[in-house]
Amino acid sequence: INLKKKKKKKKKDHEEDPWDAVEQNDDEEESAEEALAKGKSTKMFRQLVTRMERAGLEYESYYSIQKDEIYVKIKIPTSLLYKQADALNFKMRFDENRLADAMALGYPEDGIKPIVLGSEINGIPVSKYRPTEFIYGKFDIRSDLIKLYECPEGKTSPFRSMHRIKIISDILQGPRRYGGCEIPIAKRISQKKFLAFLPLHNPKGRSEVELQWRSVAPWRPDLYPINRFRSYFGESLALYFCFISFLACYYAILTVPGVAFYIALRIVGYDNGPAAGILRAIYAIIVQIWAAILSLRWQVFQDKLALRWGMVGFEKDELPRPQFKGTVIASPINGTPEIFFPARGRRRQIVLSTLISALVVFLDLLFIWGVNEYRDEGAKNGDQTRATIASFLNAIGIQVFKYVYDIIARRLTQTENWRTETQYVDKLTTKLFVFNFINSNFSLLTTLFAASTQTCATPLQCTNVLEQSLQTIYLLALASDIFNATLVPYLTRKYNIWIEGGFSKAMSGPEWEYVLLEYDETLDSISAYMAASTSFGYVSLFSAAAPITPLYAALTEAVLVRLEGLKFLTGYRRIEPRGAQDIGRFEGFIALQGILSAVTSAAIVILLSPPFDSTDLAYRRYAFVISAAIAIIVQLVIRAIGSGTDEDIDTQLKRQDFIVDKVINKVIDDDELIKLDSKAEPTFDIEDKDPSNRYYNNLSEVIADSRIRAHKRRRRPKHDHHRGDEEDYASFSTTQV
Repeated sequence: INLKKKKKKKKKDHEEDPWDAVEQNDDEEESAEEALAKGKSTKMFRQLVTRMERAGLEYESYYSIQKDEIYVKIKIPTSLLYKQADALNFKMRFDENRLADAMALGYPEDGIKPIVLGSEINGIPVSKYRPTEFIYGKFDIRSDLIKLYECPEGKTSPFRSMHRIKIISDILQGPRRYGGCEIPIAKRISQKKFLAFLPLHNPKGRSEVELQWRSVAPWRPDLYPINRFRSYFGESLALYFCFISFLACYYAILTVPGVAFYIALRIVGYDNGPAAGILRAIYAIIVQIWAAILSLRWQVFQDKLALRWGMVGFEKDELPRPQFKGTVIASPINGTPEIFFPARGRRRQIVLSTLISALVVFLDLLFIWGVNEYRDEGAKNGDQTRATIASFLNAIGIQVFKYVYDIIARRLTQTENWRTETQYVDKLTTKLFVFNFINSNFSLLTTLFAASTQTCATPLQCTNVLEQSLQTIYLLALASDIFNATLVPYLTRKYNIWIEGGFSKAMSGPEWEYVLLEYDETLDSISAYMAASTSFGYVSLFSAAAPITPLYAALTEAVLVRLEGLKFLTGYRRIEPRGAQDIGRFEGFIALQGILSAVTSAAIVILLSPPFDSTDLAYRRYAFVISAAIAIIVQLVIRAIGSGTDEDIDTQLKRQDFIVDKVINKVIDDDELIKLDSKAEPTFDIEDKDPSNRYYNNLSEVIADSRIRAHKRRRRPKHDHHRGDEEDYASFSTTQV
């Protein structure tokens, strides 16, 4: 915790050497604890250390080299770690072999027989997952369970540094009545009372992941050690890298036919009537099938990741955002105090946000129109230089408007005052996607419209303009990725070292990590996914006109995966691990762009293909509408056929529920619920019973009689619905049965 007369950084340490990331100050320097004893420290610092002591956390604090900040390093004792994980029902993975051995023995003292799960039929596996593979359950400190959890190689504890960070964060922010410190970290940072809250890098763990990351060939994005990356940074960031790696692989797949058709079109000529039209139509169909398969396969892939990482059903009760403002009232549900903000107050702000966003979109479209006019004038006069300049201006304008609207959208969404982080992220994501879709694609769509209105000299000219625009966009995006992954972290680190006085005196480990680049787990994550979604849009929407586009996208994503991974490992502070089951709304955005690609592909084939040049414009438009409708239907059919859950995943999840019930919850076997003495003679005491009751010799008589009564009820007239229960239902007491 870093306090600049406020707080600074909270540091998390590592099980094997909790303070190995920190250098101690000289003996003559006064420590923060000594300042606390003398009453020199701030109220915020005293509150912090008092609550941490009560919660059982261990800490160490000291002044920065400039004596203007306080660093507080925090670690959690092993006993408290286990206790808190148990209290949180923290989900941990079972060791496959130990769990199988425990199930084979059963729990006779708890009424549970040895558990044998079916795994094959006639030598054929019933599932691609073994019965005890990827099984997760809540952590429990009972002696018979604690030995079943999977431990990292060479460790005796199942908890990795990622787990420790999550649990420490929960203790710091959890309610005091449940043993937490009740410190709203995000709110304190927004109030400038904390300068930062960050986990410390684990030098050994980071170097191992970095070494494996560098050893992967850049052209094999599918081989990066994502599981090791996830064990260090958490599921949320690992899922993002899985997504962009997945896109890079599918771009590479589409690159093969894309390059082939690009060469073929160059050979036969874009203006070579039937041949060019047929080639373009075939490739457009390939793009449609590719986009649908990519969307479906990603759904399956992320479901597999959720199973492997224990993220299925990942949910948590969301607390109000620290920035959420309102009036404290008694909850209308349970009466406890809560912050309330009326919906009508938000509506006014939503209307204002919509108007401001519309104004920015209008200015963006005005800029794009001006660039297109400049380009078209040059095209009419045969000036190719103008086309090149226009493409460059368009690419620059896309990045500038994107950067400006990112800032505006964040502030607008903040003023809308959404209660939870999920609501905030969803609304911000929707704003950014709508704007970026227009900003990134409108100028390219106008190229297609120009072809339909015959303002382009030839289809070849329109295609060349489209290819040139896409090439410029991807080259700038690639340059931006390289700059952001290399120079930005380096320059930021050097500047921060200078600000913190690191050039004149050696900095401690936490001070060194504080000068690294900060990653906003919410906003920066949205921007990263938005960039990946935009790239997919370029490929799916326009590669039918420019088949070389998948090659640009594959190269860009391959470089991005490598540089982004190294950036997080070397240039960024260690982010706070977060769980994630899926990529949220971006999954729907990918599917939407895939369906919209049916429209643009139809426009490219009908409006840019030479065979239709001599056709009346009205007929061309009819053909466009019909072909677009057919393409959309084909996409929807493919998605309908390929949609659905993986049966093997469903089977494994049911196994997990069953195993957790038996091993952790100790739910006894069904045949142990009621024990009957088969030799006992039935005894009935009917003297004091109601004579209207019937008694039966066996269960079959009970069933037969109940069927007769049910049949009579079905035949009863509607006006007899008020008759008594004694005639409507057969009530069988325990003695009767």
